[in-house]
Amino acid sequence: MANNSRMMAFQIPEDLFLRIKAHLERETARTGRKLTQREFVLGLIEEVLETAERQAVEDVPDPEVGSPARKPVPASVSPLPRAAASTPRVPQPRRRGAV
Repeated sequence: MANNSRMMAFQIPEDLFLRIKAHLERETARTGRKLTQREFVLGLIEEVLETAERQAVEDVPDPEVGSPARKPVPASVSPLPRAAASTPRVPQPRRRGAV
């Protein structure tokens, strides 16, 4: 572990934990490479932050108009009501044949 790292620790509901474990097992079987909890969570955080940071750049006011050129914000970075914010969402795997 790098010297400039920080630790984040939090509890999650049992059913979410079991879903994550099942996903990690599926991905390990699919790719032939073990996907760790750490890699999975860090990947999700990076993905959401990159999307939010791109959105923040797009929301910079247009000097000619004076207001931000807003584009729709993906649901994964939309603010959640306070009650929903305590239960993080995990992307659902696509079902076979789903569009």
